[in-house]
Amino acid sequence: MSGIILRLVIYILLVALVAEVLRWEILYIEPGWQYSEFGYTEFTQSALLLVSSILLAINARKSEEFRQLSVCMALAFFVLLIRENDQVFELVLMHGIWKYFAMIPLLFGAVYFWKHRTAVSEQAVRFSHTSGFGVMLSGFAVLVFSRLFGRSAYWEIVMGDGYMRIVKNAAEEGVELLGLTLMLVAVIEFVFYGAARGRRLPSS
Repeated sequence: MSGIILRLVIYILLVALVAEVLRWEILYIEPGWQYSEFGYTEFTQSALLLVSSILLAINARKSEEFRQLSVCMALAFFVLLIRENDQVFELVLMHGIWKYFAMIPLLFGAVYFWKHRTAVSEQAVRFSHTSGFGVMLSGFAVLVFSRLFGRSAYWEIVMGDGYMRIVKNAAEEGVELLGLTLMLVAVIEFVFYGAARGRRLPSS
């Protein structure tokens, strides 16, 4: 019971930190750069994706039971990280260069998945029976919602003649940040679940 309460407190603090990042953005980032690719919100989104990728890569090394699934998930998060920083790449390189960078882990992940598809499928089924899987799906759903919620046409209707792009960006990026936070929580739950299973399994 104490473990559940501790996790609840940690996750509430994590969500509160997300809200603070959005507030810091408007307080400390110069107008014109707020909620852009170079603001606190985008930086935090990249950090969440990077941490998720690293945790999954570590899990792939340590967890025999979920090794193949962890590799595929780590590569998927890394592709999202590259996509999240598309404008950073395009700032110094040609437009659309991020697609070529993303293609490397994407192709490697596709080949790896096909080679280990049976193991990945079995591990995914086991993961789907955990609470972390539900959180992962929730985070993904929130990401999809952020794209739909952030459509300019919708916000132009809401604000009418008083349309302000910064409001639209704040809403869209804030929801996206929440979704990525939920996905990090899911990764943490997945890693701890794998570690707990590893301790219970008999050593060979």
